[in-house]
Amino acid sequence: MPRGSATHSPGIGKLIDTLWFDVVQLSETEHSTEARKVPINVYMSKKFEGEGTRKATTSIWFTVKCEEPDVSEGGSDLDAILKVVRSKLDKHFKIEWERWLKVHVRQERIYDGTGKGLSLSWTEVQRGVTVDGDVLLRSFNGYGDWSSRWKIEPWPETFRDKNGSVLACIPCTDENEKALTVFAEKLVELRKALADFVAPENIEETLRQIASGQLLLSPTTSQEKE
Repeated sequence: MPRGSATHSPGIGKLIDTLWFDVVQLSETEHSTEARKVPINVYMSKKFEGEGTRKATTSIWFTVKCEEPDVSEGGSDLDAILKVVRSKLDKHFKIEWERWLKVHVRQERIYDGTGKGLSLSWTEVQRGVTVDGDVLLRSFNGYGDWSSRWKIEPWPETFRDKNGSVLACIPCTDENEKALTVFAEKLVELRKALADFVAPENIEETLRQIASGQLLLSPTTSQEKE
């Protein structure tokens, strides 16, 4: 029986599956983030050989295509093609995260007795810009599972703590980290000085000077200086 000519299915083949690639973006309200689903379409075409309707499939070709961004790869190994396409999408949508520091000055609660306290602390966060130009804040969430260890939200116009107090957020540079360390050391020196003020032999004189306005422990503003 003479062999028929080789033929193949037309175009890029039949759509056999649609996979999804998650991209972090701002929601429409821009008060939260959400995952945008980018479709990855998988097409299959076949090559046939034989006579009439009894043609045998001699090879299968897969085409994996994404419309936006325009990414397309083809081959006979579907797993390998998907890895290449996902790698290209990862590169296209990759967010370069920069290290920043949130600086807190907090009033500390006194659990034993009556008084006031304060603390200076800083927390590392990350700042990133999406391919669409949206600015995001990423912070570590140590209480979630591995899939939710990072909390991503819009970059705020003004940083505030849960009580509404304004915070500073600065780039995490060597200079800034060193300066914050020096700042913390100055507070240690201040704590030692305050301890001297309330030593048994000094405390009554300290309180008298504070009550009379002779001893100012609070920072002096530029207006007060004038």
